[in-house]
This record gives sequence, structure tokens and C-alpha cells, in this order.
Amino acid sequence: MAYTKTTLYDKDLEAAFLIEAPGAESKAQIVDASALDGNAASGTEVLDIVGIKWNSAAAGTSIQLHFDATSDDNIITVYGSGELGFGRDNTQFKFLNPKTSGYNGDILATTSAACNFIILVRKREGYTGIDYTA
Repeated sequence: MAYTKTTLYDKDLEAAFLIEAPGAESKAQIVDASALDGNAASGTEVLDIVGIKWNSAAAGTSIQLHFDATSDDNIITVYGSGELGFGRDNTQFKFLNPKTSGYNGDILATTSAACNFIILVRKREGYTGIDYTA
């Protein structure tokens, strides 16, 4: 089963995606860093995760996020329903891509059952026209 991915927006500095998982899936790509607006085509795109909202019918349903690399970097595993990084204090929440060997900027997900989630990413490196100091 494949995820259904909907781009909610793709702006200069960040992008948001709605992911619908019909069932269990292992390390499927949910964000293609090279396909985002402003890609400099350098092969060094870096995305950080700055928000996640998730919902599933069962409290035991898990969603695990990974940064794609030679040996994928596990980011976080969440269960049931919740959110991190949305709201007034979202500047305090951030998962930085550690850029380990073989990274490509993509984000992967593993789900244990049907669920939906929104992921908000910040473009950190490899995109043109962005003031990364802001």
C-alpha cells in the first residue's frame, strides 16, 4: 500500500504535506527534497522538521519518521493522535537533519496501521533565493 501525499503549500522557506496511510508501510518516502520549489539542484538539500500533527483510529498505531541516508536516521516515533510544533510556540520545536553519510534530504515514514499526519518542514540548505539567516 502506498501513501497518498498532498502538498498543502511549498513556500520559499518551508513546506507542508498531508500524508494519508491506508495501512502499514515501511520507510516509504513522504517528502522528496529535490522536488521542492527553489531546489538548487546541487544534491545537498537539507530539510528540518518543525511540525507534526498525527491522527489514527487506534492508540497503539505508530508513526516513525526518518531522515533518508545510507543508514537512515530515526527521528521520532509517535502513537495515537497528537501534535508537536504547531501553535504559538512552534519555534521551540525542531528536528535537525544530522546530514549523516549518504543523506539526500528526503524524509521517510514507517506506519503500523492506517493513519493520517501533517508534516511541516523548513528548508535549511540547497535551495535558491532563501535567506537562511532569518
